[in-house]
Amino acid sequence: REVRDYVENVSQTESEFPERLKVGFLTEYYRLKSEGHTGDALFDLMCKFAQRGFQDQAKRSAGLAVLIYLFEACEVFEK
Repeated sequence: REVRDYVENVSQTESEFPERLKVGFLTEYYRLKSEGHTGDALFDLMCKFAQRGFQDQAKRSAGLAVLIYLFEACEVFEK
């Protein structure tokens, strides 16, 4: 819910933000799939992508929350 609210809030001033967010994750997802990653390994790599560069645990957790938000909305991963 918090991620959805955040995305909706940012989209008020940056209308392209939700699509850019989705495309960024989908691009990485399909890149990893094209390398042959599947299942748990693919999910683990997507988690690492969502957390990349963050040292602070709060930011790492936020990255995972975004990944899960996109996953639940069927924006990332196949249905």
